[in-house]
Order: sequence, then structure tokens, then C-alpha cells
Amino acid sequence: MKKFLVIHGLALISILFFLFIYKCPIHYFLHIPCPTCGITRACIAAMFFHWGVAFRYHPMFFTVPLILIYVPHRNILKIHLNNKIETIGLIVIVVLYLSVYIFRLFNHGFFYEL
Repeated sequence: MKKFLVIHGLALISILFFLFIYKCPIHYFLHIPCPTCGITRACIAAMFFHWGVAFRYHPMFFTVPLILIYVPHRNILKIHLNNKIETIGLIVIVVLYLSVYIFRLFNHGFFYEL
């Protein structure tokens, strides 16, 4: 139980940090967006059911809640995926994020707002 509370406490602190304090270091120093630029704003928009706005900020916003629920709870959940499926899922998510990133770099005005 202590480990459960520590993990969830750290997750809450991290979420609050990213929502209210954090600025992207890649964008700050290099003046180019990173692959996840807009994901925080997209998740905030999605929390208020503004799906179109969330999709414009970052079309992969729906992966964040899935990852935040599955990863810390995968040992507790009865639906535990094997390592091969988890690895394939991670590769698919990374490829999708990089695809969105490359698309946004070449089509600067499309799906990109800072």
C-alpha cells in the first residue's frame, strides 16, 4: 500500500508540474517543436470535452490516458499483456508520434499551434 501511495503521489506531482510549470526545453533552446509539443494542451482540452481543439493541438492526445492508466497499474490489472505485445505497442506509439512530428515539421501550419 505504501508503494502504491508513493507512486500515485509522484504521478500527481508530475502531472501538476507539467500542467502549470513545465516549458519544453527543446522548443525553448532550439526554437523547434518536439514530438510531444502540444500534448499537455491537447489533454487539457480533452478533459473539457473540446475534442476538435485537442486534436489540433496534438492528434495523439488519446494515448496519454491509456499509458498513464496501463503502465503504473499493469501488475495490478488482471489484463496483463505479455512483453512482446507491450514492445510492439510501444514501437507503434513511437512511430506514430514520430510520424506526426515529421508531418508537422513539413506542414508547419497544419495541426500545430504554439
